[in-house]
Amino acid sequence: MATLGQLQKAIFERIGEPLPELKGYAYLPDLVTVPAYYIEPDKQFLNYELAFASGACEWQLCITILVDKIDEERAQLELEPYLDPAGPFITALRAQHVGDTLDELTNGFVEVLYADGYGYCWDKQHQTLYYGAQIHITVRA
Repeated sequence: MATLGQLQKAIFERIGEPLPELKGYAYLPDLVTVPAYYIEPDKQFLNYELAFASGACEWQLCITILVDKIDEERAQLELEPYLDPAGPFITALRAQHVGDTLDELTNGFVEVLYADGYGYCWDKQHQTLYYGAQIHITVRA
């Protein structure tokens, strides 16, 4: 079974490959330089019952994407490519990359479920207002 930290790092590595210009953090960082994303457990993040039935755990993770809040229109234009279902960010998450760490940990089971939280994001951790959204995913490992 994979640990939360292993999954976060594997997702970080997969996203970083096609998007090297986007600053990524495998864990909740102390400070962010936007545009950036970080990976954290979702509110309900671990299904233990699945683990007992199949030996795998189902992890619910949240990827927060943040851009500068320069002005509303410019911020939305900067955020849109990261949320595009056919864009490189979502494609990197959804596509099976045979042999990469995430594929090995999950046997290819990564589901991109939905995005929410679109708009101004008050980042409690950093006490800063950004523009952003959250993408919720499920991985089975």
